[in-house]
Amino acid sequence: HINVARILYLLARLEPKKHDPAYGSYKNFVTAIHTWIQTEADCKALLTACNLIVYYMRETK
Repeated sequence: HINVARILYLLARLEPKKHDPAYGSYKNFVTAIHTWIQTEADCKALLTACNLIVYYMRETK
């Protein structure tokens, strides 16, 4: 289960300055995450994707 408040807080902490070139990508990412945490099925898919990313990152080190 995803704690929505915690996810949104962490994303807000990562927000770059508005003049940063990464700002547009950040906003797109946050919008996508916010959309995916709205339904239970999408939350499960998001958790699975996050787990796969973590496992991939561990294996590549």
